[in-house]
Amino acid sequence: MTDLNFFTILQYLRKNNQPFVMINFFRKIRKKLSDDGKPLKYLRYAFGEILLVVVGILIALNINNWNENRKAEKLELKILKELKGEFTKNQVELDSAIAAHQLIKDISKELSEIIGQESVITDIEKFNKLASITIFPPKYDPSDGVLNAVISSGDLSLFENDELKYSLSSLSGLIKRYEHWVEVDYNNIIASGPIIIERYSLRNFPFVATLGQSKFEGNPHQLSRSLEFESYVVLRWNNAGTLKSFAVDIYEEQDKIIQLIDAEIQRLE
Repeated sequence: MTDLNFFTILQYLRKNNQPFVMINFFRKIRKKLSDDGKPLKYLRYAFGEILLVVVGILIALNINNWNENRKAEKLELKILKELKGEFTKNQVELDSAIAAHQLIKDISKELSEIIGQESVITDIEKFNKLASITIFPPKYDPSDGVLNAVISSGDLSLFENDELKYSLSSLSGLIKRYEHWVEVDYNNIIASGPIIIERYSLRNFPFVATLGQSKFEGNPHQLSRSLEFESYVVLRWNNAGTLKSFAVDIYEEQDKIIQLIDAEIQRLE
């Protein structure tokens, strides 16, 4: 709220041409004082008139401040609802990413138990399915248009809740950490591509292509008995665990943000 001091009142007076009104008023008072010789009476009258003017100005300033605060609250409420919609949508997508990371981790563990120097694959179709899934890197691609607009425009200062402001401004750090490991994981998959394609045809992987079985003589045992393939599977297991942990951190932070937003919406409505 604007400070109601002497300079604020003076600015208001200038803006509304009040100095000219006051000058004319004091001229009339001075004239009456000189004409009828009743200084005390007119001094009291003058003081009362000045007091009324000041009180009127203060009331006007308070009304103006109230209107400005009300406009700010309406804008804050609008932004909060838009942020809630964005975060709610992101939580659904992030939940899917977390499940995908867990699936990769489980499959990598299962593969690690059936590959090795003397491994014998009894279910080739299952092996193909498991190996196929490992070459897909799950990721989280959030919608951040509203959040970025709020931060870049300075509208974040509208929010009264300091915890909410801090959480919104620091969330990008968690997302960047996660995205960094998504890139690391993706690069590992690309770098490990030759390990698979030099030993086995991707056409045998059901989730890669629908061209049917390879016409080359494929031997999954050559792949399952490869030390390089075992290292690849271990990396997928490790990265999936790391990514899931970082994704859960984002999910919990966004869930906290949604709760803070709900509390602010309830306060403003």
